[in-house]
Amino acid sequence: MSTVAGQAIIQRQCTELRLKQNKITSQGALILADALRHNIKLRELYLYGNQISDIGSRSLAQAFSVKHSTLIRLSLGSNGITDEGARYFADMLKINRTLRHLLLSANKIGDRGCSQLANTLIYYNTTLERLDLDSNRAVTDSSVSNFVAMIRTNDNL
Repeated sequence: MSTVAGQAIIQRQCTELRLKQNKITSQGALILADALRHNIKLRELYLYGNQISDIGSRSLAQAFSVKHSTLIRLSLGSNGITDEGARYFADMLKINRTLRHLLLSANKIGDRGCSQLANTLIYYNTTLERLDLDSNRAVTDSSVSNFVAMIRTNDNL
């Protein structure tokens, strides 16, 4: 992971990085996050199907909690992310206005995490265009009113 971070990210040559279906854990996410703090070229990061978890989510969300980020698409589906990780991304979206697509499908996010994301997109962020929460089996009818309010308020979604 250090080699990927050094060659593709820190040297600022890469605009799209696809690391789907690997065995990247929260430790790898931390290495990526550290490298991404110095990157001004990366526009798309695909980490679907890894083992990032909430700990790795925190590292990545902190790395993108800046106004000058160039990232427009972040794919973190199937990474064992729970409501805690969703909260980190909700907090990130309060600051980050460049991210357009946040893909969190097939995780373990429930109604609490959906509520946090929806509230952020209602009150703080109107630039996100796509929020993917497919196949998060802990999402219930309780989240529907939050989604409706989010769609009514946020014209970009």
